[in-house]
Amino acid sequence: MRVDMHVHSCLSDGLSLPSKIAKSALGKVDGLAFTDHISSRDQLKLLEKRFRVYGSIKIDGLTIIPGFELSYDFGHVLAVFSDFNLSFPSRVFHDIWEFREFVKGCGGVVIAAHIFRSSGVGRRVFDLKEVFDALEVYPFNYDFDVYSLQIPLIAGSDSHTPYTVGFAYTYIPHSNCSADDIIQSIVKGRVLPVIRKPYILRKLIDVPHILSFLMPSKPCML
Repeated sequence: MRVDMHVHSCLSDGLSLPSKIAKSALGKVDGLAFTDHISSRDQLKLLEKRFRVYGSIKIDGLTIIPGFELSYDFGHVLAVFSDFNLSFPSRVFHDIWEFREFVKGCGGVVIAAHIFRSSGVGRRVFDLKEVFDALEVYPFNYDFDVYSLQIPLIAGSDSHTPYTVGFAYTYIPHSNCSADDIIQSIVKGRVLPVIRKPYILRKLIDVPHILSFLMPSKPCML
């Protein structure tokens, strides 16, 4: 099963509605995780609405996973879940350990997003390795030995348009997995990151579409 673990929609800084992205994903992947950005207390409160939007998508042959991306001073972090009906606190998780405790308490996993990018955790992962259930390695490079950490490795496209979904994905050696099955496969390390297209190509495709769409506004944002 092919699962793109990092996708953005117009509910944050992506281009399209979640439903449109999901339809475009058919044939490219078998599952995808919506991980729209949050950056403030107000946006944290919106997560429940966003999760309901994700949960309303019903497409045969495609598993939808709810999640979000949060920015810390040390790098970006993903949280993905199997439950679309979670209750979120009204405060921002300033402490990463508090954040992890909340995510794990909800049956989710904490992932270091695009660790090799400047906005990723990078080498700081060696000091924070107990925080993460998995590391996202797209784009990949050899800045440090990520394998020595012995943490499951996953991949997601970080797509911001329907055109680049599936440029990178996580392979799971089972078919027709539920969101919970996917979460458990990550926890158990039964996953393999797959890179189909270069990251620079993803950027070259996504950025022009986003810039053209941002004039003058994005009406679908929650």
